[in-house]
Amino acid sequence: MNTMVRNDMASVVLNNRSSFTAKNTLDEVLGNAHVAVSGSVNVKVGSSSLAGLASKQIGGSVNKVSQVGKSMENYLFNGAQSGNYSIEADKSIVVNSGANYFQHTGKNFSKSVAHNNSESILGNSTVTVDKSISSTAKEFYTIVAGKRHTIICGGSKVIMNADGSIQMTGTNISINASSELILRGGKVKIN
Repeated sequence: MNTMVRNDMASVVLNNRSSFTAKNTLDEVLGNAHVAVSGSVNVKVGSSSLAGLASKQIGGSVNKVSQVGKSMENYLFNGAQSGNYSIEADKSIVVNSGANYFQHTGKNFSKSVAHNNSESILGNSTVTVDKSISSTAKEFYTIVAGKRHTIICGGSKVIMNADGSIQMTGTNISINASSELILRGGKVKIN
């Protein structure tokens, strides 16, 4: 089916609308595209998504088109793997959430940045790793704390305060220098 509209085209659906394509679909927009949704948006990719859509309640009624798609799944998507979801933009991609934002991946998560990376958090930040964590900088590595910086490993602890005081706590503390070891202070107390 081919449809050509030289000027404007408007489509109004007062209730629900469903669409099913057995093969591929392509939408091209030469100008701008705007999508406004007053409720929620769900996007599922992969052959297994048909079963999920078939059980979805949309506008209080079952999505009949998805049920038809599920019935065709045996010979259309037999042996198909879960699909990928890609987003590409020549310029910027902006994601804005008025409430909470969640990210979850079933396996690995990787991020690659060609230039700079910055992150700003107005509240608190917590990172929990079940195994190991490593951080490497080829040039400089700076950690700045406005009031206190604490490093704890079992019974060992190093506390650095904003007033310049540093407290080291541990069972056995060793300081080794392959060359010179210089200790300077107004008073050096050794107990």
